[in-house]
Amino acid sequence: MVSSQDIPSLMSQAVAHHSAGRLSQAEALYRRVLESDPHIVDARYNLGIIHQSRGDGEEAIACFRQAIEQAPDFTMAHLALSNALQDTDRQEESIACLKTLVSVAPDFPQGQFNLGFALKGADQGEEAEAALKRGLALMPDYAEAWNILGEIQRDRGEVEAAQSSFQRALELKSDLSVAHINFATLLRDTGRLMEAEAAFSRALDANPDDAGLHNNLGLLLMLEGRMAESGAACGRALEIMPDYAAAHSNLLLSMNYGTQDTAAVLAAHLDYGAVHDLPAGKIAAHDNDRNPERKLKVGYVSSDLRRHSVSCFLEPLLAAHDPGSVEVTCYAEVARPDEVTQRLQSLVAHWRSVVGMSDDAAAQLIHDDGIDILVDLNGHTAGNRLPVFARKPAPVQVTWLGYPNTTGLSAMEYRVVDGVTDPEETQATMSERLLRLEGCFLCYGPPHTDVEVAVPPFVENGHITFGSFNNLSKMSDGVVAAWSKVLDAVPGSRLYLKCAQLTDEELRKRMEERFAGHGIPPERLELAGYAASLEDHLGAYGKMDIALDPFPYNGTTTTCEALWMGVPVITLEGAHHGGRVGASLLGAAGLGELVAGDEDSYLALAVALAADTARLKELRASLRERMQASPLTDAAAFAAKIEDAYRTIWKTWVGK
Repeated sequence: MVSSQDIPSLMSQAVAHHSAGRLSQAEALYRRVLESDPHIVDARYNLGIIHQSRGDGEEAIACFRQAIEQAPDFTMAHLALSNALQDTDRQEESIACLKTLVSVAPDFPQGQFNLGFALKGADQGEEAEAALKRGLALMPDYAEAWNILGEIQRDRGEVEAAQSSFQRALELKSDLSVAHINFATLLRDTGRLMEAEAAFSRALDANPDDAGLHNNLGLLLMLEGRMAESGAACGRALEIMPDYAAAHSNLLLSMNYGTQDTAAVLAAHLDYGAVHDLPAGKIAAHDNDRNPERKLKVGYVSSDLRRHSVSCFLEPLLAAHDPGSVEVTCYAEVARPDEVTQRLQSLVAHWRSVVGMSDDAAAQLIHDDGIDILVDLNGHTAGNRLPVFARKPAPVQVTWLGYPNTTGLSAMEYRVVDGVTDPEETQATMSERLLRLEGCFLCYGPPHTDVEVAVPPFVENGHITFGSFNNLSKMSDGVVAAWSKVLDAVPGSRLYLKCAQLTDEELRKRMEERFAGHGIPPERLELAGYAASLEDHLGAYGKMDIALDPFPYNGTTTTCEALWMGVPVITLEGAHHGGRVGASLLGAAGLGELVAGDEDSYLALAVALAADTARLKELRASLRERMQASPLTDAAAFAAKIEDAYRTIWKTWVGK
């Protein structure tokens, strides 16, 4: 037993060992102190810190609780306990602990800040904001708190307030990478792309080895249509962090907009699988009931279960699916749900938010839900959860809809396509087995708003207006050259381009310069940016007579929207899936005659249709009805078709 006179000396030695990283020696001395006097709260607290550093969460929690019992106003013990509870996924208990702390010590700013951070993580934005503001009133120079406050304001749509908060964070801490990303991304998302690019450049000056900054810059450059630079930025992110899944996905996504080297594209995707596929020994076993005829549990995983093009094709499937045959669960990576999210949620039996959930935790949730067939709707697009699929939480895994290429993951067995998008010879360029649906692999759900089809604009204008509402990333140099030829061949014609990126004045000027390089003056172009509402967006189709599909990456939703609004679409059938979707959609709509096999035919079709004003009027008046009567919008038939395909691959897995 140590005498009371020796305790200060032992504590001093223990703290010295602790500070020097000699944890075993420190632990032994703390225990000796506590054996002599269990009320030495600093020893109890420091022992908890050692347990926490070793990952011994329950032991740490016990130490911190005892310290708080002995000293209820021990602020650091409250903080440590909340952190330990958070580390063991006990979020509600952690928040309760922090609420106790701020009631005991309301003038302790770190308590308010930590409470705000925890409430933000629990999606309790209003309470989080109040806690952060209380903390900032006590300590106004805490950059991290300004950044989180900005995130809350941004998520609530308060753009100016969020921008001010991010800027304040950066004034206080110029190398705060996450604030740089948030600020630049806010600029990007409000259409100020060139300002965003400058902000990322400043951020990289302060943090040149920050992989996240390089990746986000790469994504921005992709939006601007600068694919080579985008790939280089994402490649730099991977040099810094070789297992950075999001950067790897962005690099792969950029390849779809240009390269025709299918072998190189496949190899790049397989490289992703080589990094992110899990060893067979780490894949969970599946004990799903192998009855081939029972109701199947199908899960859909996506970040696009919101106002997004993916929902235009998923919603009709969910609305028409057979609940007697398939039980649907959606796993939503959706941080900011909207009215579309609510509609989708109302159509399914189960809805799980996986926002903020680790890949391991999300995979375990899916496994525990007993999902039979798990369907990825993202591929390598933003917000994907492909690393969850790498963990093989379901016995059968499928990718569909959101991405025009292979995933590269060995854990992804099937990819849903059709005979037009992916003829037999394309199997060799995919890591998955191709699951070809009869007819089109998509079904379009018309918009939930009534916007009337307009009179063809040439009637009033006296000239033909071509147009495209596809994003800038798809407007390659080859597309600009081809569209310039179309304008040259149709005297007096105009080109109407609308996409979110063209909200940026500098990018509009660049687009004008690109066409000027082919002899097309700015007065023959109309360039428009983001539409404030769906009604405004759909109404803008009334300003074009003929839609031109980009290549080698076709439009999808834009093609369907154009047809719905009475605008015929001319497409060029390419060599790979992304360049053949237009042909599949037009074929399903009964408009195969608008599919060109090469650029010369593409030009000829555009010129011929522009000259046939009687046909343009007839198409304007009939396209919506033709769509409604076509397989392209027959949700019931499509749902039966894809769910029959699910049943077939399920029987393959069970061996029947």
